[in-house]
Amino acid sequence: PWLRPENFSVPLSTTRSSIRLAGARVAERLAARISGLEEGARGEVWPVDLVVRGSVAGAPA
Repeated sequence: PWLRPENFSVPLSTTRSSIRLAGARVAERLAARISGLEEGARGEVWPVDLVVRGSVAGAPA
């Protein structure tokens, strides 16, 4: 709970993504791996939202 942006002297920018969708995808891939339908490790790129807060500034002039 203390790792919230408002608890930092400069609120930190971050990314946000769905833990629920990620968990469902992990379960799908695990089931496929156990049943032999999927082999080996494979990375996936998921869409995220950028949450801009006080740690982002414009370029110096």
